[in-house]
Amino acid sequence: MLIAALKAHGFHPKEGGEHGLPGLAGVYGPKGIPIELPEDEAADGKILAEALVAEMLRR
Repeated sequence: MLIAALKAHGFHPKEGGEHGLPGLAGVYGPKGIPIELPEDEAADGKILAEALVAEMLRR
């Protein structure tokens, strides 16, 4: 849901990649998977992502 929201706001999250714990692709830690943005979008994307997560947790 967060990746779709970032895309809707004009950000370009990187697709694919090996996510999960080292050596255990597909096994995630308690904080989920990382969302990677291009370097020039990272600071603004982090602000938006944190605001969106805070909004989701309030509901």
